[in-house]
Amino acid sequence: MDNLQLPTEILLRFGVLPEQSSVEFRGNNGGYSGARLWQVSSGDSQLFCLRRWPVGETYQRILFVHRILFFAAQQGFPPSLLPLPKRGENGPGKEGGSIQSDGRGFFYELCPWLGGAADFDSRPSIQRVQAAAETLARLHLALSGFPVQGRTKSILPGVQKRLAFIEELDAGLFLKISQIGGGDSFGGLGLRICESYLRLAPALKAELIEMSSQAFSQQVCLKDIWHDHLLFEGEKVSGVVDFGAIGFDNVATDVSRLFGSLFQNDQELWKIGLEAYRSIRELSEAEMKLIEVYDRSTTMLAGLNWLRWILVENRKFESIVPIVKRMEKLAHRLSDWIEFRNPSFKWNL
Repeated sequence: MDNLQLPTEILLRFGVLPEQSSVEFRGNNGGYSGARLWQVSSGDSQLFCLRRWPVGETYQRILFVHRILFFAAQQGFPPSLLPLPKRGENGPGKEGGSIQSDGRGFFYELCPWLGGAADFDSRPSIQRVQAAAETLARLHLALSGFPVQGRTKSILPGVQKRLAFIEELDAGLFLKISQIGGGDSFGGLGLRICESYLRLAPALKAELIEMSSQAFSQQVCLKDIWHDHLLFEGEKVSGVVDFGAIGFDNVATDVSRLFGSLFQNDQELWKIGLEAYRSIRELSEAEMKLIEVYDRSTTMLAGLNWLRWILVENRKFESIVPIVKRMEKLAHRLSDWIEFRNPSFKWNL
C-alpha cells in the first residue's frame, strides 16, 4: 500500500495543527475508488478523516456531493450519522470552504471519523436489519426535496446503464471476458460467473427492457450503499459513509444495493427489511418490482464488471482478496437461482 506524505498545509487550512495531532495513513481503507484517507486525532481529541478525492474528480462534482450532505442534515437526518465536511478557509462560498486543493489536481475534505464498524456479516440480527432499512428510508426522505432538475419522470439511469453494459457484452466483451477469465482465474470463479450469465441473461434483459418502458420518480440516491458503507455500534446504525457515487435514480437502486449486499438470498431478511423501510417511506408496486430487477441485474452484471476491470482493462487495486470474496458471494447467489430452476428469481414479497 502506498504511503503518501501527509498534506500538512491542507490540515492547517481546516484549522488542525499537525504538530498537535496524531495521524495514521489508511490508504483507501478497504475501498476501491482510488481515494486516500488519513485518520487524524486532533489536539482536542476529536477524530477526523482527511480524504483526498480520486484523481479526475472535479471541484464542481465534490461541491455537489457536499451540498447534498448539508441538505440532508438540514432536512432532519441525524448529522452524527453523516461524514459532514468541515469548512476551512479560502472557499468561494460557504460550501466551497469544505473543499481544499493542493494545486496539483487533487482535492481534499475533512470530516468526522464516524464510530462503529461495518460488521453486519459477522453480527447479523433482526434489530440490525430493521435499523439499516429505517436509516436508509429516513435518508431518502431527507433527500427527497433536493432539486432533480427535470428528472422526476424519465427512464432511470440505472436501467440505461445496465442495458448498455449488456449491449457491450453482446457485442464481444463477454467473449473476451470468457476467453481470459473462463478457465481457472480466481479458482474457476470466472467460469462460474460466465456460465451463470449465459443461463440467466435472457430473462434479465427482458426485465430491464420492461423497466425501460416505464416512468419512475427520481431523486438523489447514494447509488453505492452496501455492506461496507454502513456502520453499526451494537444494534444501531452509527454512520453512513462514502457518498462519492451519489446521483439521481429511483430509491429502488439503494434498497436493492444495500439489501442484496446485507441479506443475499435470505428472503425472510428481505421481507423484514422491506417492512421496516415501508414503515418510514412507502414503496409503490412498481418500485417493489424495480427493486427485484435491480437486485437481480446487479448480482448478474457486477461479477462480469469486476472481471472486465481486472482481466481485460488490467486495473490495479490495493488487494484482490476482498474483491474475490465479493465475487464469490455474487457467484453463490447466481448458483442458487439456477439450482432452484428459477432464472427469473422472485422475492415473492
